[in-house]
Amino acid sequence: MDTRDAGRRGGLAHARKYESSDQRSPTLDEVEKKLPRMADVESVKRRIELLVNWAVAGMIPGTTAGAVVRGCEVWLRLHDSEIDRRTLKDAFTRIGQLEKELAQANKRLAAAGAT
Repeated sequence: MDTRDAGRRGGLAHARKYESSDQRSPTLDEVEKKLPRMADVESVKRRIELLVNWAVAGMIPGTTAGAVVRGCEVWLRLHDSEIDRRTLKDAFTRIGQLEKELAQANKRLAAAGAT
């Protein structure tokens, strides 16, 4: 028996086991009700915890859990990038304000020294 044939037989055996059990993929509606929306870091943490628990309990395949957890990681990275972007924007705005204040103070000092 070659590798391809063994893989096909294993896949068929898995499919028969899956069909004979009560397992089925959750619907989009069920997923949206059971998993928290990714609105903030805490909700993403809760989502990851649920997915890991479901995978360990055999409720979803590990590959599915891995893919969804990867999506959570991407969301967290984007979230962090947004925070960094806002922080830098605020810092540059503040630097501009301070430069204007310094220029005005220098003008006042120059005017006071000229008199």
